[in-house]
Order: sequence, then structure tokens, then C-alpha cells
Amino acid sequence: YRLEALPVMALHGREIRWNNLMDGLPPSAVWGNITLAIMLLLTACLNFANTTISIGNRRLREMGVRKAMGGTQFQLMRQLLSEALVVCAAAVATGMIIAFPMAEWYSSTWEHLELDIRYSDPRLMLFIVSTLLFTTLLAGAYPAFFITRFNPSSIFRGTLRFGGASLFSRLMMGLQVAIALAAVVVGFSFAYNARMQETADLGYNRKNLLGFQADSIADLKRFQQILERNPKVVATAGTRHVPGFGYRRAEISFEGENAETAWFDVGKDFMSVMGMELYAGETFPAEMETEPGKEVLVNQTFVREVAGGGEVIGKFIRFDTMSFRIAGVVRDFMADSPFDAPAPVMLRRVPERLFSACMVKTRPEDLSEVFAFMESEWKKIFPYKPFSGFYQSEVLRETLEVSRNIAMTMLVFSIVILLLTISGLFSIVSLNAIKQWRGLAMRRVLGASSMDIAYHLNRNHLYVMLGATIAGCLGGRIFALAMMNSIYKIHAGVGLGVMVFAACSVLLVMIGTIGLKVWQVWRASLSEALKAE
Repeated sequence: YRLEALPVMALHGREIRWNNLMDGLPPSAVWGNITLAIMLLLTACLNFANTTISIGNRRLREMGVRKAMGGTQFQLMRQLLSEALVVCAAAVATGMIIAFPMAEWYSSTWEHLELDIRYSDPRLMLFIVSTLLFTTLLAGAYPAFFITRFNPSSIFRGTLRFGGASLFSRLMMGLQVAIALAAVVVGFSFAYNARMQETADLGYNRKNLLGFQADSIADLKRFQQILERNPKVVATAGTRHVPGFGYRRAEISFEGENAETAWFDVGKDFMSVMGMELYAGETFPAEMETEPGKEVLVNQTFVREVAGGGEVIGKFIRFDTMSFRIAGVVRDFMADSPFDAPAPVMLRRVPERLFSACMVKTRPEDLSEVFAFMESEWKKIFPYKPFSGFYQSEVLRETLEVSRNIAMTMLVFSIVILLLTISGLFSIVSLNAIKQWRGLAMRRVLGASSMDIAYHLNRNHLYVMLGATIAGCLGGRIFALAMMNSIYKIHAGVGLGVMVFAACSVLLVMIGTIGLKVWQVWRASLSEALKAE
């Protein structure tokens, strides 16, 4: 005999055929973050452009003098764009430094992920330079054109004022609010989805179940008997397949129609230990069998999708050359994970010699203690075999990890976007107050209340905020559903309550920002506001 090394490609091919390869990150964890990053960059550019236009009053006389001295609009635009380039370059350099701890944090939130940032990569540097030029043009082009287009005579007369209440400024601010609200809606939606998944009804009692696998029926029975002597173990049940940890795909024929089902071979006590409920018909017979049974149970999804909602009890399923009578219908349970759609299921009772796993039922408060007992006893009895125990609740571990990580990522994005939006809003409201300073002072002299001051100061933004709130809620809902649908086949969706809560949270922050400026206006000196310029 001669032993030869198996080629590497053959190893990979075997993994592919057996479907043993580890799943990668959900696609939405990639494109979702890219989309949010683009939204964040867009918000920063809008905020920069909006603020530049709003504070342009300070440089009007400078622009007027330069034009009077022979400067052209192109020269002034080039100067402002150069200034924008310097600001954007400083921001990009800061971002390149911050990227290292952010990449480390993001890698720590996902299993089997390690992000490595290498600025020596030419493609990465090309992307950074392209981003720098793009953001410079996006953030600085319109302000440069807007500020430099005015005639020097109108500037020197002192009648020219802009910023704060222009249509362009209001639209950009509305877009920032909409983006911030959309990010908040997505974050809240995934947080709510994670909470719902933790308490979801899977069709069995996962919170008080443990399990273990064994290489042989002798090892399984021996260890099962040891566990049954533990007073904190309520019951045990042998099985071949376990929901969430493996089942068999089978092509069956029902009334002449072919269909694919998830096939579970289980023991006689499996359903009672798992807490599964019989919906209709009869369960497996109580007597012990030495051969696999000829009667099966199907789930409600089988009745809907395979049988078309008709009566199935007493009818036969054909698999290969064998026929199985449907004895009953069990209530739907999650056969795999929320990543997969509910599937038609068949349960067949098999004898003990086909068991490869055992389910252990205990009380939820004793779960950790019983699992520790299982692990210690296994090491005593089988010191040279790895312990293969598991918590049944592990079926949701990856699902909850995805939901929590995406919710946390969206929360970080939404906080940053919201901070940018707040700073931009405060800048616009402040400059709008400067434009109306004397008018607001006159209203105070005539007895206007703080609510009147707030209304006249922000009335130009009310409709924009309303439209931005509606657009942000709808955009966030569409974005969140697109992400959820690409990850899960079973999820909580985006309810009205989530959108209302997100909208109220963002609006409260906006109102607080505006209220701060109104308070400053209310406390300002009337004599300073009313004196002649």
C-alpha cells in the first residue's frame, strides 16, 4: 500500500460538497456599512457646504475688495476651493488615524473577522486621494461659486446678507436630518429585531434544553444513564437529528407532486422533551420499535405548501421505494435558524440503534450547573474524546450576533451623523437669528413671548423638518427592510412604533438645539440689538 497526500483543491472540493464551509459575513453587513459610510460622508459634505455659505457674511467685504482690485471670480473660487481642500485634507488625515481603532473595534464584534488597514496598498491610496478630491468638490464647489458671484457695489452698500434661511441651506439641512433619522430608524429596527428574536417562540422550549452527541449508541446510552441519575435533570430523549444542529434533506412525492422537506429522525420521547405541540392527529405509538417507523408527522408548513392547505392525515408520502403514512400534524417549529425560511418538515420515529444525540431537559435556573456537570462527567468517562455538549439556545447565537452588531454599528453611524446635523442646524439658526436680530428685539419690546420668538426664528425650517422627518422614516424603513431581507428569512420587520420612537428621538434633539438658540436670543441685551449700526 502507498499513502499519498490529498491535493489541496481536493480538500476544498470535499468541503464544498459536504457544505462544511463556514458562512461568511452577511452581505448586508458589507454593503449596509458602505451605504451608511456614504451617507455619513454626504452629511459631512452638506454640513461643510451649509456652514461655509452661512458664515460667508464675514468674508463679503474681503470678496468685494478683491473684486474691486481686479480679482476675477475664477481666482476667488480657486482660493475658496484651495481652502476647502486644506480642510478636507486635514479631515482625511484625521480619519486615516481614527480608522485603526475603529477597524480593531469592528473586528472584535464579529467572529472570524480581522480587518487589516495597509496604507501601502496603491489601490487604497488611490481611493483615499479620489475621496479627497470628490469631497473637496462636493463640499466646496457650490459655496465657492455662491459667495464669489456678488457685485462689489452691493457688498459695500452693506445691504447684502445671506445664509441661514436660503432655500439651498434649508434643503441641505433637511437632507441631513433625513439621513440622520434614516440611520436611527435602521439602528432601532435591528435592536428591536434582536430583542424579538431573544423572546421568539421557536416551536419548542429552547431555554431549558441541553444536548450532547456521541460516536456510538453504547457511549450515548451510558452517558444518558449517568445524567438521568442527576436530580436536576428532568428528562432525556435520544434522537438522530436536532433542530438547528442538523437534519436530512429529502425529495418526496405527495399525491403525485414532488417536494423537498426537512427530515428529522427522532426518538419516542423527543417531542415531549423538546416541548413540541401536536396540532392535529396522533403522535408516535408508545411501544418500542426495532425498525424505523412507517408513520410520520408533518408540520403546518407542509400542510400549507405541499398539501395546499388540504387534509393530510391518513394520506401517504412516498420517498424512494418506501411509503409513509401521515399520522399527525405538529405545530410549526424552527428547523434551522432565522436565516432560513420556514420549511416543510417530516418527523419519523427511529429505534435507539440509530441515535447519535441526546436532548437533556432541566429547569432554566439549573441550565449552567447541569451543563458543567455534563462536561465534568464526560471527561471522567471519556477522557480521550472531545466533549460535544451544546445549549439548544445556541441556534440563535449567530442570529443575535448579527442583529446586535448591525444595531451597534448603525448606532455609531447615527450618533456621528446626528452630531453633524446638530452642529449644522445650530449654525444655520444662529446666522438666521443674526439676520433677524433687530426684528426679534422689536418683537420682544412689543411683548412677544418666547414661543413667538421661536416661531418667527424657525418658521422657514418647520416644513423642511416635517418633510425630512417623513422622508427619513420612509427611507430608513426601506433601508432596514432591505438589509433584514438580505440576512433573515424570519425577522420582526420595521413597525410603526419603531419609526415613531426614532422620529421623536431625533426631533427632541433638534428641538433642544433650536431651544438653546432661542434661549440665547431671549437673554440677549435689547439695547445692543436695537442700537444703530
